Amino acid sequence: MQPLPEERQLLAELTLPINRCNVPAPVLASLTFQEHPIQLQLDGVETFYSELFDRLVVCRDARQRVDIFNGYMAVRFRLPEAKLAYRPDADPVPRPQSNYRKLLLGWLFDSDSDAGAAWRQWVESRFGLRTIYHHELISEPESDAYIRYMQAYVRSTYQTNELASQLDLLYSFCQYQLVHQHPEQQYLTLYRGVVNHLVITINNIRY
Repeated sequence: MQPLPEERQLLAELTLPINRCNVPAPVLASLTFQEHPIQLQLDGVETFYSELFDRLVVCRDARQRVDIFNGYMAVRFRLPEAKLAYRPDADPVPRPQSNYRKLLLGWLFDSDSDAGAAWRQWVESRFGLRTIYHHELISEPESDAYIRYMQAYVRSTYQTNELASQLDLLYSFCQYQLVHQHPEQQYLTLYRGVVNHLVITINNIRY
């Protein structure tokens, strides 16, 4: 099914030319994908972090997989709960100011917080879906609203340890868990929040 002319124009405005997943951004944002979704995979995550996924493959218990994931993340990214071997000649272990858990809490409490900006920027870079709202409508990348959004993103990610990679692994692990907990389902329908300021009608369907 080919997109309608008005949809093609809208997709060009809402997506970036490249992303880092297995579905091009214009396809991912299209009505066709919403009606016929497929599994989304981030480029290179399972290959680059194969040690984690090799351990998950042999574990049949969902709760134990969570423990494996939490332990791996703590050690790999030197999170506060990590149990690292003591070496008297080593420099003090740096502790990042923020991590994926803090971003989750920040998003849950207020999606327009600095943590929300970090999540939205991660979505932009990984899926190619442009941020059009953060505290306010963002009409274009050159706008003052976009600059304020990027400032919030920088505040949230300053002095962190591979924060985008932490989010990559969190997303990939959640997808892995869902596939194994619901093997009979190709996809799950989740609630997606909307902004009342922006209503789009395509083919008599309001979005």
